[in-house]
Amino acid sequence: MLPVVKAASEAGITLGIENIFDVDPAMRREMVDSFQSDAIALSIDTGHAHLARRMSGAPPVDYFVRDAGHSPAGGTSSANDSSNSSVGSCSSVKPS
Repeated sequence: MLPVVKAASEAGITLGIENIFDVDPAMRREMVDSFQSDAIALSIDTGHAHLARRMSGAPPVDYFVRDAGHSPAGGTSSANDSSNSSVGSCSSVKPS
């Protein structure tokens, strides 16, 4: 993945790494942080976090949000209604 992050950096873009079925939000954050690059950031889909909680015992959604706040890369979220259909999302952005 390092060549992809390097190419993104050279192109001036940021890769958003989104949670899908993460059970431990820290694992994805640690992976993103390991690159020490502004070209890769967390993207938190709160609907995915909620689904992972229901399907595999992941921590509550707020754990994902709090954990991303500890990452230098920052993070974003997306909304999900009670039927688990996506109602909105955001791209990964860096805090200014």
